[in-house]
Amino acid sequence: MNVCTMHGRIANELELRQVNDKCLTNFTLAVDREKKGSGCDWIPCVAWGKTAEVICKYMHKGSEIAVTGRWHSDSYKDKNGNKQYTHKLSISSMDFCGSRADNQEQAENMPNLDDMMANDVDDAIPFN
Repeated sequence: MNVCTMHGRIANELELRQVNDKCLTNFTLAVDREKKGSGCDWIPCVAWGKTAEVICKYMHKGSEIAVTGRWHSDSYKDKNGNKQYTHKLSISSMDFCGSRADNQEQAENMPNLDDMMANDVDDAIPFN
């Protein structure tokens, strides 16, 4: 059974897009590791339809959210012919977490996603 539940903060600005008459949004979820001070994991996520609409309408960078979905892996060949792998959490449901004021404060204080990921030790895993 492929069911994943994650709790974290949205690490980038949200954008609602239309693809083949369906709404979607892609974002990265910053999930703290169990041991305090040991960093966080960056989980690429995609939401479709009404779920995507609700996330984009009510959430923003820094918002605390709990998501449930399935872990999706895919592969493709890059321009050099090398096989590359991608992984993404395809969200089926979500819950708001934290207060509106807490979420706004976190968004204002959250550093740039690219800067945070550049400092992460685990650079070997490509997240697209």
